[in-house]
Formats: sequence, structure tokens, C-alpha cells
Amino acid sequence: MFDAFFTLLIVCLAIWLAVNCFRLVRLPLQYKPDDDALAKVRRRKLKLVLGALAILIVTLAGLPLVGLMWPKYTHIARPETGCDFPAIPDIAGMKASRWYVQGQTKSVEFQVPEHCWGDILAALTPSERDSWPCKWMVLADLDLRTKGGQSCYVGLYSLRDEPVGAFSAGPSFEERVYYRGGNSRQLNSALARAYAEFMKKNTQQGVSAKSPSADALPVVPASKPW
Repeated sequence: MFDAFFTLLIVCLAIWLAVNCFRLVRLPLQYKPDDDALAKVRRRKLKLVLGALAILIVTLAGLPLVGLMWPKYTHIARPETGCDFPAIPDIAGMKASRWYVQGQTKSVEFQVPEHCWGDILAALTPSERDSWPCKWMVLADLDLRTKGGQSCYVGLYSLRDEPVGAFSAGPSFEERVYYRGGNSRQLNSALARAYAEFMKKNTQQGVSAKSPSADALPVVPASKPW
């Protein structure tokens, strides 16, 4: 969020500087050489340009400082605020969507094999709530359904170069809450194994990752968030 703010600020200052520098150059064409107003206007414009230039320099110099001050996730410090996923025995089904298989240009949907549920959820824990989420690259989506009829949406994000991953979760996409936790590399590997197991199990049955059976898991509105 702060990166976008500073980028917008720099762009606006650069545009303002360019416009006023252009006006400053054109001033002699608007006034007579002996016009006292020319000197006054030039001084006023020059002060404004120099002031904006100073703000731009300070902003650019402050970006590294902001980066140092912005918290870097190296570990989970508040696990009590993390996402409380349902226990494995309470899960009735798990479907992955918007998952891009390496070497393919189209995403796939598939039912996650039951013995892979633990690996995927383990790659998302421990976690803590993130009050300042960024716009991360989407890795995949998960739709969970419990045996009690509750459902949960989980948005998975890719942060491969960071030690702590990120995801969002909630009863629905609109009610999702953002979290930091787990590890993106482990999550990506767990999804890849789950997809490979799904294809291996269903190849002989002629079931593809986009067949109706992959969409057989309905999304049941949750009675309350867990």
C-alpha cells in the first residue's frame, strides 16, 4: 500500500515539475523584457519548482528508510490471531481452482485427494492476521467443505522469495481475512503433489481436471465463521 502511495506521489510531483518548468521557460514570451512583473513571476515560479524538487528528492531518499521501517515477516509473532482451519477429520472435501500447472497456460480445477489435505494446510500454518496486506500474485484458490455443512474460501498467494507466505480465508470470498503464515514454496510443492495424485488416480477412469466430477463439490453457505 505504501509502495503505491509513494509511486503515485513521485509521479504527481514529476508531472507538476515538468509543467511548471515548461511554464518557467515560456515566461519571457509572455512579458516584455522591461516588465517588472516578469522578475516577480519568475521568482515565484522558481521557488515553487525548487520546493517541489526538494520534496521529490526527500521522497526518493526516504523510500529506503520506509523499506527498513516496514515490518519484514521472518517469523510468526502473533499465532493467536492466525486462521483456525477445521480439523482434518472434520473436512468433507477440498477443491483447488485457478491452479496453473507448470508448462500450461490455462488454469485447472481439481479435487484435492484426502491424503493431501494435511500437507496443504500444514503449508499455511502457523499464521497471524495481516492488517496491511499487499497485492500478491495469486497461486490458487481452495474451497473447503466440512462434514457439518460449513464452507470456507481460501485464497493462496505466491511469495517464493520470502520466508513467510500469505493467504486469505473466510466463509466466502467477500468475507475473507488476510493472513501471513506458512511457506509459499512448501505450499506450491504440496499443490503440485496433490494435482499429480489427482491425475494419477483418475487417468484410468478418464476423469480430467476440468470434468464435472472436479466441480462436484458444492459451496455451502456457512452458518458461522470458524
